[in-house]
Amino acid sequence: MSKKNASSCACVILAAGEGKRMKSSLPKIAHLLGGRPLLAHVLDAAAAAGPSALLAVIPPRTPALEEILRGRAEAVIQDEKLGTGDALRRAAPRLRGLEGEVVVLCGDVPLIRPETVAGLLALHRERGWTATVLGSVVDVPRGYGRIVRGEDGLVRKIVEDVEADAAQKDIREINSGIYCFSSPAVWDVLEKIGNRNRQGEYYLTDAVHLLVNSGAPVGIMSVPASEILGVNSRRQLAEAEKVFQARACARLWENGVTVLCPETVYLEAGIEVGPDTVLGPFAAVETGAVIGRGCRLGPFVRVCAGEKIADGAVRSGAPANRGE
Repeated sequence: MSKKNASSCACVILAAGEGKRMKSSLPKIAHLLGGRPLLAHVLDAAAAAGPSALLAVIPPRTPALEEILRGRAEAVIQDEKLGTGDALRRAAPRLRGLEGEVVVLCGDVPLIRPETVAGLLALHRERGWTATVLGSVVDVPRGYGRIVRGEDGLVRKIVEDVEADAAQKDIREINSGIYCFSSPAVWDVLEKIGNRNRQGEYYLTDAVHLLVNSGAPVGIMSVPASEILGVNSRRQLAEAEKVFQARACARLWENGVTVLCPETVYLEAGIEVGPDTVLGPFAAVETGAVIGRGCRLGPFVRVCAGEKIADGAVRSGAPANRGE
């Protein structure tokens, strides 16, 4: 990659996880959330940073992921699962000429908002930190790395759950695995990461530790826990879908649409619904659908992908007659 000016940035999506708990032949991040692959949501969020380069680190021989990335991001292959630090190092040859920042996102964290990615980059630049960690305060931090702050509020260390002492286990601020690093400092520190741990892997948290120990400032940005919800199982996918549906309903309400029974309505990404339209119980609106103003749809109406409904339309359906 050719050298850019200091206002440029790159985004790297770490997307090489196997997702064994999904018990599926489909790559984990190709599963659908709101009618679109998990990875597609992260690509949308990454675009908010206005990157001059957008890369995704994926496993070999995954045509489903390559199709999602086509025309949107460059694929980088991680042929051995050697950790998050190794994954980012795979992207280094494409980005070493970069003067600016490297935003690191996770392909299995699809609920991060575009404005959060843009805000992470802006805060990092404003404060002049060498690295910025995206974190969250949660009620039950078990299983997550804890963020230990110094008196100045900056990050001092990230302690994994299995290594935390009693006091550290009480910390409720956790690491999301999402970061913003300054370049070229990030590439220098990646070369110093070791793999002397039980998994024999290279971790990005070690890059944070090395930066702190060198005296470089490492800051933190905190967001609601729903934004950093990871998807590693079918149960977690269902939990993410609940959050997505709640957000989708909220957007419609803000735009003057009535959703009568939001707990029954199903909304996919990329829909348009005009004001004063009413969606009745068990309505389903699929990706790309455009619904006009003042419509009344439902109960039991399905608006198919790409379908267009004129202003003032009235449509209702009925559940199948089980007695037939």
